[in-house]
Amino acid sequence: MKKDRPLIFRAILLITFLVMVSLSNHGCDAIPKRHFESAEKMWTEGDYKGALKEYEKIIEDYPKSTVADDAYYWQGLTYYLSLNNTDSALNSFQTLVNKYPGSEYFFQAQMYIADIYDKKKGNYRQAITEYQKIIEHSNNKELIEEARFNTAEAYFKLGDLNQARIEWDLEINQIPNGKYADEAYYKIATTYFIQGRYQESLEHYQRFLAKYPESKLILDAKFAIANCLEEQDNIPEALKMYRSIAGSYPNKRIIATKIAVLQKRMTRE
Repeated sequence: MKKDRPLIFRAILLITFLVMVSLSNHGCDAIPKRHFESAEKMWTEGDYKGALKEYEKIIEDYPKSTVADDAYYWQGLTYYLSLNNTDSALNSFQTLVNKYPGSEYFFQAQMYIADIYDKKKGNYRQAITEYQKIIEHSNNKELIEEARFNTAEAYFKLGDLNQARIEWDLEINQIPNGKYADEAYYKIATTYFIQGRYQESLEHYQRFLAKYPESKLILDAKFAIANCLEEQDNIPEALKMYRSIAGSYPNKRIIATKIAVLQKRMTRE
């Protein structure tokens, strides 16, 4: 019986040690959580610089805490959305995806990285690379849909209309009732118009009207159809379309000008 005592004693010591470690970890996490709560309060009150100081304390002193990735994410958001400091925001988001690949904020941060390259820095090639990471690895359908659409937009900005059309076509085929489906279809038609392929553009705009009758782009599509008809010298039909939207199209002046010019052409002919 006495021989068993050292074993029992060691077991008690081990259990005590594990409990102390657990309590220690809990205690260490409590402090950064308090900093995070303080930062949240400052953020809601508009004290963004104060919030940044709290996030920085977590990042520097408690990098292994459960709120460290949260701190990086909200630090990035604060720099980006509240202080318009895109370089610092990019650094925060990039550090998060590099150091915390398992974070719940990983793909949101990745989207902000792509967005900064795309909309703030105008580095469309890098933006496409960053969007692609979301498309290939995320399980979030909404993020994938947005990344796919923005990829097409980036190609469009680069002047690569054929690739932009491919990306928008993928968007429509994969998510036919998605948030961006109508705009993707509309923009496919627009790429054909820019390329001078007026019949293809016309057909796509007409199909757009049939597929998305409730789209906010209906008037733009009708105006574009009139443009296509005008480019094809189908003046009577172009004039008819311009007149049909004259009362509802936001830019009254351009419609009035179009109608006046086409009426003169018809009288001359």
